[in-house]
Amino acid sequence: MKPIAIHYLSYGWTQRWIQYCEMKAIPFKKVNCYRSDIISQLRECSALLWHWNYENYRDKQFANKLIFSAEQMGLKVLPNYACSWHFDDKVAQKYLLESIREPHVNTWVFYDKSSAFEWIGKADFPLIFKLTTGAGSQNVRLIKSMAQAKEVITVSFGHGFSSKNYTNIIKDRYKKTLKYQDFQSLKNLFKSVFRAVKPASDFKFINRERGYVYFQEYLAGNDFDTRLVVIGKRCFGFRRFNRENDFRASGSSSFSCDPEKISIAAVQIAFSVAKKMDARTLALDFLFDDRHSPLIVEISYAFPVKSASDNCPGYWDSELCWHPGKQNLQHLMIDDLLGELP
Repeated sequence: MKPIAIHYLSYGWTQRWIQYCEMKAIPFKKVNCYRSDIISQLRECSALLWHWNYENYRDKQFANKLIFSAEQMGLKVLPNYACSWHFDDKVAQKYLLESIREPHVNTWVFYDKSSAFEWIGKADFPLIFKLTTGAGSQNVRLIKSMAQAKEVITVSFGHGFSSKNYTNIIKDRYKKTLKYQDFQSLKNLFKSVFRAVKPASDFKFINRERGYVYFQEYLAGNDFDTRLVVIGKRCFGFRRFNRENDFRASGSSSFSCDPEKISIAAVQIAFSVAKKMDARTLALDFLFDDRHSPLIVEISYAFPVKSASDNCPGYWDSELCWHPGKQNLQHLMIDDLLGELP
């Protein structure tokens, strides 16, 4: 058996992948995907695993190019291109979900100021404004009036927005520090304040978000969202509760893994989307409309290595049968990948 290539990182899913390969005596080798000779290195391998990061400008610029090229060589890749090309790109996700006809929250994107101004003259408020990039709800705003909508449209087609909203990041981390009162929360807070004053050296390479404006329908009455993670033919689920006095759930660090509270209709949709996309790993966030029907808000190939998924007491299979028992999701990814190799 040819070895599995793993792009080496000291964080993220990588350490669990390596741990599992060592534990199961699975042949693997560490590679650097940024080496100019990476293609020739991959010719010796059967698969490539790379937990690429949306916050790394190099990853975001390059990862999908290599993933697609590796698949053309016949390698199995995690994430595969089908579930990676739209990662951290909410605009791309809008068109993808519309094309595969899966239930999702109504979303509107405009590429010129006049069309956006014309549309908001007939729109119902409030609306959700988002940038195409960013996690943890840092680039999400509730737009309550036409005046606010005109303001974000003007900025979108003017000097634009920074993809790093340090004001929101600092506010969120300050609240978490007060809530948890632990060293890690305090460390994260000081780190975000430092980065706001002195951005990382690669920050200058990140483009400002402009030339488009993205609005999403506001669904009232949702005190939580539902995160479903599909790994192969397994679906894990948990609820994420809204932040205090806020409409946003992502980044709240407040969750419940009670399977009795998870919508089976949402689980069915999650499996359907993953199958249509041919996605090896897929995380989907759901809200509910006024008829209590689940609608997809966003999708992603990745999720934090230490997340509520680790605490899920079991999973549903594609026949919607429940299987009890906690799982290591990164280990399951390798099991599935090995099952695809000749």
